[in-house]
Amino acid sequence: MSNSRFKGNKETLVLVSYTRISDDVRISRHLKSLLESYDIITIGYGPPPLNVIKHFSIPDKMKYLPLNVRGLVGLFTRQYQFSVKQTQAHRYVQKLIKEIKPRLTLLNDVQTIALQESLPNDCVCIIDMHEYAPLEMEDDWRFRLLLMRYYAFLCKKYLPLASKVVTVSHGLANKYQSEFGIDVEIILNARSEVDLKSLSNRSSDETIRLVHTGLAASGRHLEWMIEAIGDVPGVSLDLYLVEAPRQSRTLKSLKKLTAKYENCSVRSPVPSSELPSVISKYDAGLVFIAPSNFSLRHCMPNKLFDCIQARRPVIVGPSPDMADFVRTHDIGFVCPTFDVGDLRKTIIGISRADLDLRSESLDRTAVSINEESEGLKLRDIVLSVMK
Repeated sequence: MSNSRFKGNKETLVLVSYTRISDDVRISRHLKSLLESYDIITIGYGPPPLNVIKHFSIPDKMKYLPLNVRGLVGLFTRQYQFSVKQTQAHRYVQKLIKEIKPRLTLLNDVQTIALQESLPNDCVCIIDMHEYAPLEMEDDWRFRLLLMRYYAFLCKKYLPLASKVVTVSHGLANKYQSEFGIDVEIILNARSEVDLKSLSNRSSDETIRLVHTGLAASGRHLEWMIEAIGDVPGVSLDLYLVEAPRQSRTLKSLKKLTAKYENCSVRSPVPSSELPSVISKYDAGLVFIAPSNFSLRHCMPNKLFDCIQARRPVIVGPSPDMADFVRTHDIGFVCPTFDVGDLRKTIIGISRADLDLRSESLDRTAVSINEESEGLKLRDIVLSVMK
């Protein structure tokens, strides 16, 4: 099986992601931006994404981390190259890569980057790092025990081999550059531009209605938002939450907490495509995420850009990248600390007039920073490394 078997009139790009690609929002955006210029082969879990010329589905039983017996031996004895070779998904994809012989690849996240050893010598490889991998879940003792040093090894060995590395924020890019001596470019998690008029769907009652969407993960400390808003007159909070893997207790505890307050509630999640419409019915988005680990501290999450396309101001904590972005584009409000009391004071101090003042800035930002503008950046990056 060679690349020529799939080749049409366009250059072929092979994208590898150890996720369900059809459900992966960031990867789906990458595909959408590249499909016009490239014939794309995908390798990942689950069903094929739309419009690719070929999809190889990794069997669900094959794990993408070396957590079998032999892999764990390698992790505990710090024989990390040995652990790579014990990873089921790695061995499976390695064979596919050697058969396809790609000239252009996009590898998604740290678990895939050792595949570079299987690429042809003339293959151009772009790596997308969503998180700062060595500190991705530093707040979890299991990660610190099993994967922290392993991910650091992978980054040190394989990131410098890439033709280009991209990530989601300047904080992550600067960390990769300082630790591994590589240049990293930013592709924001911006969503496609939505044609919404500011204030068009907002409720006319006096209550300032806040909304938060996303993952109910313990490390994000969503309870801080509930505690800040609970029983505050004239303010309400709705949380549209997705249960985090293996964290059903977190969602249950959040529901239990909101039940104490008449102005807070947990609602069922909605599809990503519907988020701007749903958010536009509120007055502002609350994107207040605890800096429990390095990646969360420097995140630029999907929910931020959902609010921008919904033309709704955001209230954020002092997370450096989000705070700088909000101030630069004048699209919301920055709480000075992560203290619950300070968040409450910030929210109480926001008036409807303050919210309305951000309308023009939100319109301008939604038009200038979106999936289309970030997709153009990605295409330019691919073209630059192909020369």
